[in-house]
Amino acid sequence: EVLIEGESSANITSEGTGSITSVQWMKDNSPLSPSSRIIFSSDNRSVSISPVQRSDSGEYQCTYSNPTSSETANLSLIINYGPDNVSIQGQNVVDLGVRVSLSCSANSEPSPSFSWKFNGSDTG
Repeated sequence: EVLIEGESSANITSEGTGSITSVQWMKDNSPLSPSSRIIFSSDNRSVSISPVQRSDSGEYQCTYSNPTSSETANLSLIINYGPDNVSIQGQNVVDLGVRVSLSCSANSEPSPSFSWKFNGSDTG
């Protein structure tokens, strides 16, 4: 499912069997903490993130443990956003006949596509 920043919710559920004494959630190898957007179920086996933000992209780990062993499952989340912070870099003034280089950039997931126009017409 495509997750869109500010619009989507992510519900992550883990499953495990046997004698489980603890369940620990991590994101990118750091403990995942509850917040106004990140809510754990009462048995700690699922996490709800609503709404998702781009900072929620990453590798999630859930570790089930008992006194003798532990097992970890991983899930990668990618949050789609943008494009935003669109900018053009280049010279504002050049001499006639001199080559001009312009570059356009934007923050986006997935990567944005770019098109160029000159005085409202596509440049191809």
